[in-house]
Amino acid sequence: LSDVEKALLLHDRLALWNEYDYVPDGHEKHTAYGALGLKRSVCQGYAMAYMYLLERVGIENYYCASDALNHGWNIVMIGSEAYHVDVTWDDRAWKKGSGGWNGYVDHDNFLRSTQGIVATGHTADDFDDTPTDTTYDDYYWQDSHAAFELLNGELYYVDHVNAAVRKIGSSQALCNVQDDWPAGEGSYWMGNYTCLATDNVNLLFSQADGVYKLNVVDHGTQKIFSPP
Repeated sequence: LSDVEKALLLHDRLALWNEYDYVPDGHEKHTAYGALGLKRSVCQGYAMAYMYLLERVGIENYYCASDALNHGWNIVMIGSEAYHVDVTWDDRAWKKGSGGWNGYVDHDNFLRSTQGIVATGHTADDFDDTPTDTTYDDYYWQDSHAAFELLNGELYYVDHVNAAVRKIGSSQALCNVQDDWPAGEGSYWMGNYTCLATDNVNLLFSQADGVYKLNVVDHGTQKIFSPP
């Protein structure tokens, strides 16, 4: 995998693993142990955990903080370029009261220039503005709100804008995941809410009526679970 792909997978796994803690009692909630060991931390814990994981795969990074925002995240080096990555703000469960979004991961704050990270709401002037490269400020992964999956050395994701499962590096849709998601009383949620997983042989994806497996070779699909 490239450094970009490694950083992407770790970003997604950390967002799924950890939850934001609104009762930050104890120093550990500000550490990598809080995020990785306790699975609960504040933003600094997310950043320290991401720093640790990136270092384990040889990707240089450092902590970035804003007193004005009372917030911290990472600056990640991809080659010779620096980029902002804010795992906390990409974890859809971080906002208080939004527990229904557990399991989803945004990518709006992944590998952004300073200009790009300001556009997502980091509107302060007291943090490190080193990142200037805009290569990833408007990138395909911003159309995905679920974790990317690794299967047989390839990365797969849900393109929620076009309701399709895709493989990185290919424009072909492996399958269509357009669906209506009931919100109760005859109404439906706007948008698409499919998530991916893997059983190490097939991709698994969710639809409103259950879970399906997708054969990435012949693109065949089969329903394997229906909720009661």
